[in-house]
Amino acid sequence: MRIGQKIALGFLPVGILFALAGAMHIAHLNQTREQIDQVISINLAELEWAEEVFNATQVTHSTIMRVLLDSQYKEHKGHTDHISQAFDSINDSLDEANTAISSLEKATLHQISHGDPEGENDELREIQQLKIHVNDLSNLAGQLEAHLDAGNYNAARTIANEQVLPISLAIQALVSDLEVDAREEVDTALDEARSDTETSILASIIVSMAAALTAIGLGLYLSRSISSNVSQMHEATTRLERGELDTRIEIDSSDELGQIAADINRMAIGLRETIVSRDDLAKEIEKRISVQKELQKNESKFRAIFESSKDSFSLLDNNGFLDCNDATLKMFKISSRKEFLGHHPSELSPATQSDGTPSIEAAGRHIETALNVGYDQFEWIHMRKSGEEFPAEVLLTRLVIDGENLLMASVRDITERKLRDIHIRESEVSLRAHQEEIRLLLNSTAEAIYGVDTGGNCTMVNKSCIDMLGYSSESELIGKNMHELIHHSHKDGSPLAAINCRIFQAFNNAKATHVDDEVFWRKDGSNFPVSYWSHPIYKKESVIGAVVTFLDISEQVSSRSALKQSRELLQTALEGTIAAVAKSVEARDPYTAGHQRRVADLASAIAGEMGLDANQVKGVFLSATIHDIGKIQMPADILSKPGKLSYPEFELIKAHSEAGYNILKDVKFPWPVADVAHQHHERIDGSGYPQGLKGDEICLEARIVAVADVVEAMSSHRPYRAGLGIDIALEEIRIHRGSSFDPVVVDACLKLFEEKGYTLQA
Repeated sequence: MRIGQKIALGFLPVGILFALAGAMHIAHLNQTREQIDQVISINLAELEWAEEVFNATQVTHSTIMRVLLDSQYKEHKGHTDHISQAFDSINDSLDEANTAISSLEKATLHQISHGDPEGENDELREIQQLKIHVNDLSNLAGQLEAHLDAGNYNAARTIANEQVLPISLAIQALVSDLEVDAREEVDTALDEARSDTETSILASIIVSMAAALTAIGLGLYLSRSISSNVSQMHEATTRLERGELDTRIEIDSSDELGQIAADINRMAIGLRETIVSRDDLAKEIEKRISVQKELQKNESKFRAIFESSKDSFSLLDNNGFLDCNDATLKMFKISSRKEFLGHHPSELSPATQSDGTPSIEAAGRHIETALNVGYDQFEWIHMRKSGEEFPAEVLLTRLVIDGENLLMASVRDITERKLRDIHIRESEVSLRAHQEEIRLLLNSTAEAIYGVDTGGNCTMVNKSCIDMLGYSSESELIGKNMHELIHHSHKDGSPLAAINCRIFQAFNNAKATHVDDEVFWRKDGSNFPVSYWSHPIYKKESVIGAVVTFLDISEQVSSRSALKQSRELLQTALEGTIAAVAKSVEARDPYTAGHQRRVADLASAIAGEMGLDANQVKGVFLSATIHDIGKIQMPADILSKPGKLSYPEFELIKAHSEAGYNILKDVKFPWPVADVAHQHHERIDGSGYPQGLKGDEICLEARIVAVADVVEAMSSHRPYRAGLGIDIALEEIRIHRGSSFDPVVVDACLKLFEEKGYTLQA
C-alpha cells in the first residue's frame, strides 16, 4: 500500500485539505525514483562497456606476448599461419573494444545533452583518449604482425615492451577512472534523492502541523515511520559513499520508500559485483604478468646453458634445424647460424653412411624413431663445411613445445675414441700373439708352472704342470681352486688349511715364498715331494694373484735323507771327540776336574732361559765343554801350582785363550766353538783379554760362557784357595752387570739360581 493510500484511509476527513500537497509529494518521489533508476541503469551499462574494453585490451596484450614467445623458436610456414590467426583474433578483440567505446560515447553525449552533471565532459574526454589508445594498439598490432612475418623478433619484442605494454596500462587506468566516475554519479544521485526526499517530507510535516489537532496523533505516527525508513536510507547511502558495498537497507515495505530502498540495494549489489569482477580481473592480469616474467627468466636460463655448453646442441624438426649453439657452429666449422639453420641433417653428411645407406634415408629413419619412441642414440658420419668427414655420437630427444613435437640433438665428435678403438684392437692382436709366444715358452720348460687369482683359482697352467699332476688337459685345472685340488693335506694325510698355506703368502703378504718340505697331490690321489716358489702378481701396485713354479724333488728327498743320516753319525762322532778332548784337558789339570762340564751345564741352562733355539743351546754346551782346551799347551806344574801365580806365570796362563783358538780355528764346527775358546775371558767394557773386545764384538755364546765360567770358578775350589760359595759368585756378576758382563746373560743366570733353584753339580 502506498503512503498516500495509508494517509487517505487514516485521514479521510483531512485528506481533502491536503490532496493537492500529497499529490505533489507523490509526484516528486516518483520523479526521484525514476531519476535514480535512470542513473543506475546508465552507469551499470557504462561499467559493462568499460569492462569489455578492459577485457579486449588484456586479450590483445596476452595474445601478443604469447605469439612473441612462440615465434622465438618457430620459423616455418605453419607458424606464419599461426601468427596470422592470432592477429585476426587481436583485431576482433579491438573491434569489440571500439564498439564498446562508441556505446560509452553515445551514452555520455546523451547525458550531456539532457543537462546532466558537468563531470560528463571530463568523462567524454577520457572516452576519446580511450578511443585513441585502442586505435594506437590496433596500429601497433599491425606493425607487430609485419615484423613477425619478416622474422624481426627483437623489433617485435621492443614494440611489445616499450609501446604495447604502456598503452595497455593507460587503458586500464582510464577504465578504472570511468568506473570511479560511475560510482560518483550514483552517489550524487543518491544524495540528491535524499535531499529531495527530506525536503518533501519537511513540507508534508509543515502542512500536517497546520491541520487540525485531530490529525496530530496519526501524523506523528506516520512521520515517525517515514523518518525511520529515511534514516535507514540516509545511513545506508552514507555507508555506500564510504565504499561499504555490503550495506543493505532493511525496509520491509511495498511503498515508495521500500521501492527506493530496494533500488538502492540492487545498485549496491551491482556495484559490488562490478568492483569484485574488476579486482579479480586485475589479480588475473597481475598473475599472468608474473607468469610471463618467470617464463622469460627460465628462457634466459635455458638460453645461457644452451649457449655455454661445450657439447653441440641443436633444435630441429622434420624439415631441418631451427636453432643451435656456438659449439655446433665450431664443430661443423660454420661461421654463422644463418648458414646452419634450415638445413636437413643429411645435408651436413656425406651422401651415404658407413653401412652404405643413403644419409637422407638414414636420417629420416632416426628422426622418425626419436619422435615415436622419445629418443634415439646412434653413431653417424657428419661432414664439416670444408668437406672433412668425422664420426659422431648423436642423441635425439623429443621435446613438446606449444603442442608441437621437436627434437633436441646432442652431437659429440668421437674421432679420438675411434682412433683409440683402432689402437686397442691392434694392441689386442699384438697381445694375443705375445700370449701365444708366452704359452709356447711355458710349455717348453721342464718346471711345472701355474697361476692363481687372489681366491686361489687357477688362471693358467703349462704342460709340465698338467703332466706332473697326472691330468690330461688344462680344462681340468683352469678355474679350479688349486689348494683344494693339489695342496689340501700334509704328507701324512692330515688336513692343511688354506689359511696356513704358504703359497697364499705371496699375495696375502705381498712377498715371494720358497718351500721345499711339502707335498702336492696328483689326480690319482698319490702325493710327491715338491720344491715350489710362489711369487705375487701385481697390477697397478695391487696384488691380483700369484704364479707358482714347482719341481718334483722325490730323488732329492731320498738323497737328503741319506745325507741327514750321515750328518747325524758325524754329529755323534763330533760330540764324542769333544768329550774326549775335554777329558784330556781335565787330566792335565786335576784341580779343575769337572770345571768345563759344570760350565757347559750352566751355560746351556742360561742359553735356554734366554730363549735360544735348541741348536744354539747345543752349540753353547759343546763350546763350553772345551772352552779351556788351550790349557793343554800350558805346563802342568803351573796349572796345579798351589800358591799364587807370579806375573809371568799368570801371563802364560792367559795365553791359553789364544792357544785354544789356534787349536780349534781350522775345525769346521756348525757353531762358533773356536770363538768361544778365544773370547770367554773378554769383557763387554773392553777390560778382558786377549783382544780387549767390547759389547757385540764378543759373540753371544762367548758372553754366556764368560758368566758361567766366573760363577763356576768362584764357587769351586782352586789349588791356591778354597771355594768362595755361590752367593759371593752371584753377587760378583750382579755388581759387574752391564760393565763386565752382558746384562741379559746375568739376569738369566740370576733367575736360574734365585727363582728356579738351579744348583751346580759336584
